[in-house]
Amino acid sequence: MASKPSKFLRHGIGSLSLLVAVSFLASGCSVQSGAAKIEQGLSAIGHSLQKLEEDVHNKQLAENEYLIWQSSHESFKSFDSSHFRTVAKQLCPIGYVPLSRQARKDGELAASDALCDGECGYTLEWHIRCQDVPEEPFSLFGKT
Repeated sequence: MASKPSKFLRHGIGSLSLLVAVSFLASGCSVQSGAAKIEQGLSAIGHSLQKLEEDVHNKQLAENEYLIWQSSHESFKSFDSSHFRTVAKQLCPIGYVPLSRQARKDGELAASDALCDGECGYTLEWHIRCQDVPEEPFSLFGKT
């Protein structure tokens, strides 16, 4: 049988809710501006997911070697890609070692993505070798 929350716990939760609401209103935030910020955040997440879903290609180069690449009209901010890691794990279930990670640009480099007008062609490539590699332990602080 589930026990009822104590009077002290109910009072504490109610007080905390009131404190959060007062802080929210005192800071000058409105529900409309909060909703606009949430909408901006969701839009940014959607854009990131769309970039992840763009085609990632792979080609076998040798018995245990693969080339993985993705093309985009925006520059890549990092050589690391969780989507590439997923594809690499599918190709090499026993593990893999990256031999190279590189980004290429078709044509001249632009000073910024804004100057490209969607016409820039970038490619991120990984060259990997399948081999038995111990899996890294989970870490809250990312890869070590």
